[in-house]
Amino acid sequence: DMQGNLYVTTDEAAVWKLSIETGEATKVCGQGVKDATGDTTWLSTYGVAYAPQNGILFISDTKQHLIKAVDPTTGGVRNALGQAGKSGHEGDGEALHHVRLTSPHSLA
Repeated sequence: DMQGNLYVTTDEAAVWKLSIETGEATKVCGQGVKDATGDTTWLSTYGVAYAPQNGILFISDTKQHLIKAVDPTTGGVRNALGQAGKSGHEGDGEALHHVRLTSPHSLA
């Protein structure tokens, strides 16, 4: 991010901020429990991308077929793209919540 932090996802379904300057690790979101209820839960975190214009992290939740948006300052999470638990290849030209993805992973 703009402060020199690195964000990583783990197989424990969490997102961590690593401070390059201090060496500290801070959990940003995710409870570390793999279940599928609600926006703040995760099944399989895989990829992460940072949007410098607004500071939002985009995280792929591969097994839920979603891209989630995370505010690292508040830990707030919302579904940004896809339909939870519904895979597919449809929705071109549709609203973001109508799009269906199949196992999204790497983000840039």
